[in-house]
Amino acid sequence: MSPAGEGEFWVQAPEFWVQGAEFWVQAPEFWVRVAEFWGQALK
Repeated sequence: MSPAGEGEFWVQAPEFWVQGAEFWVQAPEFWVRVAEFWGQALK
């Protein structure tokens, strides 16, 4: 990726990060389920 392309990405990134933040706010329940799954799978 060229520096110019990377700069373009970072200009567009804030909206992405806002959506990402919303995802992470909702994610803990998801990660708890994942952790429980792996806890059982690795026994």
